[in-house]
Amino acid sequence: MNKLIGLKNIKYEIHHLKEPLCHIIFYGPRGSGKTALSEYIAESKNKKLIFLTGNTLKLNELMNVFVNVEEGDVILIDEIHRLSPRVEELLYQPMEKFKISIKNTSGTIQMYPLPKFTLIGTTTKPSMLSKPLMSRFQVAFQIPHYNLRELAQIVRLKQSVSRSSALKIALNIITPREAINLASRVMSLVKDNSEKEVSKSLEFIGYKYGLSKSERFYLKIVYNVGKIGLSNLSSALQLDEDEVRYIEEKLIRKGYIQVSSRGRCLSVKGLIKIKEMKRQ
Repeated sequence: MNKLIGLKNIKYEIHHLKEPLCHIIFYGPRGSGKTALSEYIAESKNKKLIFLTGNTLKLNELMNVFVNVEEGDVILIDEIHRLSPRVEELLYQPMEKFKISIKNTSGTIQMYPLPKFTLIGTTTKPSMLSKPLMSRFQVAFQIPHYNLRELAQIVRLKQSVSRSSALKIALNIITPREAINLASRVMSLVKDNSEKEVSKSLEFIGYKYGLSKSERFYLKIVYNVGKIGLSNLSSALQLDEDEVRYIEEKLIRKGYIQVSSRGRCLSVKGLIKIKEMKRQ
């Protein structure tokens, strides 16, 4: 079984869920391990995993899945908040009653029973899920933040590096996907696995003071302006607003900025970080 770092409380609860498993929704930031958790569930329960993507899922594709689903199968819909209304409505009866309406050759609609399956939805935007859909999930898990030690463990799980080098990489990111991607990028540049080489590689690709180039630029803009709105920040950074929000997730998590309806401003910790950057 693939090793899953962290998330002890969620893993404990998953292991104690009775079978057949109930429907589950995972929500949290991009790259926080929602899909990995879904795969972990299917693997730990020895069930087949059927992977679907919300924004591309069509009615006939979902109908085909239900026609062929087997007892205990785990159906994963990634980005479930991006389902079209018609596809979402098709989920209601199967999720609640394990039945599906099918039109036969004579044009009559009949109800057919389905084997008991588990539907797992993953989303970065739970507020965008409709109430009828959300109410059909018996369990909702919010993916917690990973601490530095856990992120370093993820780095070491994927790359052959020392504990100190793994910590140095982990200081720059907040999610498992970032940890894996950054570690791979850094290790492709190093001549050896020394901490010095890791530091040089991080700086070469733009990471300093535990921040990427875009994150440092963000902090400098907010520092110079004092308070700034999302649209102006988007223009200054030359990024769309979703990408700016993605940068903000890390800066908020690290306590460097404060976000309100009036705009973005630096926290005391953010001002200290700016001073650190200016000194060197």
